[in-house]
Amino acid sequence: MTDKDLIKQLQGFPLAWHWVRNNSQVHCDRPLIDALSYPSEQQLSLKQLISRLEAEQITYLQRAIFDSQNQQQTLELNLIFNIKGKRYIGQVLIWREQINQVNGSIEFILPLLSKAEERELIQEHLSAELIPAVICNQNDTIIWLNQAACTSLQQTSYQLLASKVVHSDADENGKVKHYIKSLGGQRVPLDARLKSIHTNAPKRRFTLYQLVAELAPQQQQVWNSEAKFSQQLALAQKKLSRQETLIVFALKLEHQNEEASLRLKQLLLGNLKKLNQAISIGFLGKGAISGFLSAPKKLQLIQQRLNKAITQLLKPNDQASLGAIQSQMGVSVMGIDASNSQQAINHAQKAMINAEPKPLDQLAQQASFFDSRLNQARDRLNQSAIPKNSKPSNKGDLYIDLSD
Repeated sequence: MTDKDLIKQLQGFPLAWHWVRNNSQVHCDRPLIDALSYPSEQQLSLKQLISRLEAEQITYLQRAIFDSQNQQQTLELNLIFNIKGKRYIGQVLIWREQINQVNGSIEFILPLLSKAEERELIQEHLSAELIPAVICNQNDTIIWLNQAACTSLQQTSYQLLASKVVHSDADENGKVKHYIKSLGGQRVPLDARLKSIHTNAPKRRFTLYQLVAELAPQQQQVWNSEAKFSQQLALAQKKLSRQETLIVFALKLEHQNEEASLRLKQLLLGNLKKLNQAISIGFLGKGAISGFLSAPKKLQLIQQRLNKAITQLLKPNDQASLGAIQSQMGVSVMGIDASNSQQAINHAQKAMINAEPKPLDQLAQQASFFDSRLNQARDRLNQSAIPKNSKPSNKGDLYIDLSD
């Protein structure tokens, strides 16, 4: 079966892939049998599963199983499979080192998408667990949701996958309400923002639901104390999921006019309150700020998330009233080039000082934000991850493992 045939087959299944073990009986969709290359009547072993995972994913799986040995509950993991040179995301349910269920991928959506910004949006949700999201097919059947959505809806993913999203009548304000009718018959309210995803296939559409409860602007905090900022950064690191890392940045904005500098600071504080991302800022000196935000561990997505956050932070950029502003930025990533929060702040500030000054409107387009230590660590990890007989991988596809 070719990649094109596999994608075509997967489009016909609400869950894309589905494999389930019920006592001694096994049920499996034919495309998954062909894709994973094992007899349908046999149990799917951890060894067979691991053969389709990337090295970083295997380490993540092993640690998750080890950490859950004393827990009396099913382990739910989102894993990335390598199948015929393509990468697919699937959900795996494991009980005491035995695979119970595999619900698979929505990566097959990506080749169908006609707009680059929609491909990027879906790809970010595939790779991140930061924003609770649900994706439905043209029949309003849930084909994917992340762990943040499960937490927000207070439901397990296997109770919601393949469930229907129902659109009820509009209320007195004209707002259409939505709810999920779960497989168990429960009615789960769904307060979310909808985005229709366009495709090249006729009569085929997908809908992305971003849950409103988690998207509301969060109360941001500003500290004048670097010690307090470092303490909060250390606390944030402890709360991160395994798929996330912390970006620490230092940003220096210089303006010859003192009055314009004050207006710029007020602009930053105002925009900070409007940010939908979990970004925390500390003003550490005149004209310079430091902050941190969480992001997926993929280098390409780290840069995308940082660009987006800084762009939001600086809008509206009233150049007419503020005039020319020079900026410098440095970035550090927790766990790779820093062993503790204070070290990360120091690295980011040092990188900021060494950065070439740029006009403010070019800040978000800077190609190289990062401290030299991160670049060195990235190159070492990239080289160690390349098998001897394979071509070098794209650096943008590198996953940074911060757990060691």
